[in-house]
Amino acid sequence: MGNAAAISLQEFRQARVQADARRHLHERFDRWLDAVEERVQEKIPTLDEMAQAVFAMRQELTGMITEALVGQAHAEALEQQTMLCPHCGRLLRVRVSANRTVETVVGAVSLSRPYFYCVRCQKGFYPMDEVLRDSQWAVW
Repeated sequence: MGNAAAISLQEFRQARVQADARRHLHERFDRWLDAVEERVQEKIPTLDEMAQAVFAMRQELTGMITEALVGQAHAEALEQQTMLCPHCGRLLRVRVSANRTVETVVGAVSLSRPYFYCVRCQKGFYPMDEVLRDSQWAVW
């Protein structure tokens, strides 16, 4: 009988998140490529025509790659269900996931991030915004 490799639950989850992010990105890339091909109407486009179509849509591609990388790197924060109110310490449950789109140097990045509200303090919180604001590579 051989030895089975053991992995932690965290490693398993991280591998699943990475696989899901890559699958999702491949699906979105296929749709992006279809859109590029639609922009070029010629049966056999010239190099210049193809390059212009890709150039015109490049930020859509780089934005979606960035979205996928953020989703992968910060999956735990994006799926956060509870947090402690930073003012009163009360346990807060996620209210809704709110969409936010930010224009970055690589294109639009859209995320659905959790929102928390403390009734006692009458303050709302988007902890994911702080995570991304503190990140060295993301401008949020």
